[in-house]
Amino acid sequence: MFKAKLILQRLLENEIDFVLVGGLAATMYGAATVTYDADICFDFSRQNIEKLRSALKDLHPRARAQKGWRSLDDLPLEQLENLKNLYLQTDSGGLDLLGSLFEIGDFRQVKNHSTIIELFGRPCPVIDIETLIRIKEKLGRPKDRQVVLELKTILEKRKGPK
Repeated sequence: MFKAKLILQRLLENEIDFVLVGGLAATMYGAATVTYDADICFDFSRQNIEKLRSALKDLHPRARAQKGWRSLDDLPLEQLENLKNLYLQTDSGGLDLLGSLFEIGDFRQVKNHSTIIELFGRPCPVIDIETLIRIKEKLGRPKDRQVVLELKTILEKRKGPK
């Protein structure tokens, strides 16, 4: 399916508070975009960070730091709680944790713009398609413009004939 499958399964199994965003969210709606990591909006609370560490431990998560990569376990919990974003590399691919999304706001606000899609037999919060379109339009990169066209077509088909 995709390289980050195991990561997403772990997030869901361990009831980590997140919302799937980015290219992977677009594929959940049926877009044919290719992505090589998982982007999530993440609640940087102490409890959620501890659950994340436990869930990914055997996948050897490493955080991008100023001087290379550091094990997630080596970073102090107090430091992690104050982060806005965290970029991880694991044995099963990349995981980008974003504390907020521009144009939307912090994690709680992003969660208010999410819907639930079943993934691996579990409910998975995914940013809603309208909000995803808005974000991708604002980004304006060539790959985002293509995804916007696909998502708008998918949304029109869902709404049916006018």
